[in-house]
Amino acid sequence: MSAGDFYVDRGQRICALEDILPNTGVAALYRDEAVALFRVGESRVYSIANHDPNSQAAVLSRGLVGSLTVNGRERIVVASPIYKQHFDLATGECLEAPQHSVRAFAARIESGDLWVSDAVFEAGVCDEAEDIENLSFRDPKRGIYKRLALKQNRVVGARLRGDVKDGDWYRELIQTEADVSGLRSRLLFGQAVCQAA
Repeated sequence: MSAGDFYVDRGQRICALEDILPNTGVAALYRDEAVALFRVGESRVYSIANHDPNSQAAVLSRGLVGSLTVNGRERIVVASPIYKQHFDLATGECLEAPQHSVRAFAARIESGDLWVSDAVFEAGVCDEAEDIENLSFRDPKRGIYKRLALKQNRVVGARLRGDVKDGDWYRELIQTEADVSGLRSRLLFGQAVCQAA
């Protein structure tokens, strides 16, 4: 893999943290994309795309922030103000309709300012080796890059940029050493697509 395939950039300063009231969201422009920024409590920040694919409106920044317990795990979410679907603020996953998930971004606080950059996920081993097969997908327009490393029909590594919602699932496949031979053609498209087949 060349150095240009996977990188972490510093990102873009959006605003001062104090410009966002706790437990609310605001809309902003990150590069050429409208994003929703959320401040949860005093010091947790999240960013997802502001466009709600269910209603086709740029409204997620105006949704209600809360938490839901899903499969025994608390997830910080925003409820869309139009159709009320819940979007996980860490991953962008639409809990009711995963096929309508949105892009997640990395948000951080630095010197009192809120910064946004491309979301990145890495797990396992993605080094080049003769016995490693690489599956990759790239969508430069949407800033998405996915690379999965397979060895003997098992996922041994994952690198994701831009679309990280399936990161936990890929990590689980790595840890359980699950045989993915029946999923190979759909594996890069994520858990929802693989389970729907």
